[in-house]
Amino acid sequence: MELFNKHIIQVFEHQLLRIGEVDGVVFNEEHFQALAAFAEQYSEKYFSIQHKSIRFSHYVGALQVGNLMIEILPKTDQTEGATVQKILLDLFRECKILQPETMNVSNLSSRKGNLLDLYIAQFLSDTENLLHQGLIKTFHLVTNNRPVLKGRLLLHKQLAHNAWHQERFYTAHHDFNYHHPYNQFLYEALHILKDISLHPALLFKVQELLHRFPPLSRWSRPYPAIETLKFDRQNNRYASALRMALLILQHFQPDMRAGNLPVLALLFDMNALFEEFVFRQLQKAANESISVQRQVRRSFWEQRYLQPDILLTINNKRIVLDTKWKHLTKVNPEMEDLRQMFVYNQYFDAAHSALIYPKVKGLHDLPPVPFKPTSGSDAIYSCQIIFIKLEKNDILNQNLGNELLEKIKGSLH
Repeated sequence: MELFNKHIIQVFEHQLLRIGEVDGVVFNEEHFQALAAFAEQYSEKYFSIQHKSIRFSHYVGALQVGNLMIEILPKTDQTEGATVQKILLDLFRECKILQPETMNVSNLSSRKGNLLDLYIAQFLSDTENLLHQGLIKTFHLVTNNRPVLKGRLLLHKQLAHNAWHQERFYTAHHDFNYHHPYNQFLYEALHILKDISLHPALLFKVQELLHRFPPLSRWSRPYPAIETLKFDRQNNRYASALRMALLILQHFQPDMRAGNLPVLALLFDMNALFEEFVFRQLQKAANESISVQRQVRRSFWEQRYLQPDILLTINNKRIVLDTKWKHLTKVNPEMEDLRQMFVYNQYFDAAHSALIYPKVKGLHDLPPVPFKPTSGSDAIYSCQIIFIKLEKNDILNQNLGNELLEKIKGSLH
């Protein structure tokens, strides 16, 4: 494979990408077939396959197919790919997917498309830090019959096996090594990266880190889900690198069939990113009279729970917020969303709730509208519709939390 001659196509979420030429870059049949195989493996979760074309969904990030990179950007009021890409990168940093300063790789930032490169650079930087600090070790008990005394002599086995071989010793000892699953996940991710088309500086760093790793056996079992990882004081420093490594491992499809291209997908749910950003912005804007909680649960039915995105308390008044990364065509929420908010109002003892959508030109906020009271109840619940701008003056809106709080507080009077 040619190590680095990458072509870049930028698209927006929900856009259709057809076989042919896009902005001077060719998306051909071979690329299409590789992505079709990848989509089938993941039940078309990230994008769907249509006739000679790919339909993207609400996942954003980057797809690499052979030496072709496809960047999927969020739909905002902006239409310039370079501007939206910067907004998305800043969103990744705000949501802690990328650190504020990633590894300094020569000429990396000068490339038009670098979402994938920056993510990989962050993973390599985190992994290098772990190697510098020292990888965690594991140990297991080894029992064997050996010609030298090492560890604790197992007298009963010594008598059973070495009655006529007094030159041998049946012992037990602890063997310390680096064969910890967390080390193996990092090691496997590096092996994947060394075989795909990368920026030369990144490829050099991958090979350097592999050379510094202790010899490890290859991982042959299914990879665990990211949310099942357990961290403690000893291994908490692994958290960032491991989450990145598992995303690489779980979203890589090698070229298993003759002529098929390898695919690496680093894609993120825009719904989750939007919720995370709104929550973090509200936390920054909160003061002593405002409490911001995320995903508070209430028991609903048997082992099922109700869990709104954000529970806001302003001067002891509860407000339930739910973020929806949906681009409405008119101020008319789906009935399912309104039912959801009505139930949240009741179960969380919140007289007021709000549905938060991304701003769409021509649409304006809807002030609180009360739900019709239920029979036999005097309780009055209301829901308002709020549109917020993810970007402002061509950059990520860092004042979003204050703007949102002002709108909510204004509706409580």
